[in-house]
Amino acid sequence: MEFVIIATVVLVLAMCLGADFVIVPIMLIVFLVVLLLVIFGLFVYSAVKLTGTKSVKGKFVRFGRAEGKKFDTAFYKVSDSEYPNVFHVR
Repeated sequence: MEFVIIATVVLVLAMCLGADFVIVPIMLIVFLVVLLLVIFGLFVYSAVKLTGTKSVKGKFVRFGRAEGKKFDTAFYKVSDSEYPNVFHVR
């Protein structure tokens, strides 16, 4: 539904600025191509960053209350540091 509203606003603005009906589909295609290029660039960036990471092992340590949280969570030891789990345990 939001897409229809956004497309209508863009169409009305384009028509107010003097654009023809022919240029609106071209603008849509250009927008989609740019969006695909951005998504592909993000994928390549993530893949490159992922290849540079190293695997580490974690070990469960205890259940406890994380700092500033209202619920108990699991703590894991990774490389001599304790990290709380992001998912809460009931």
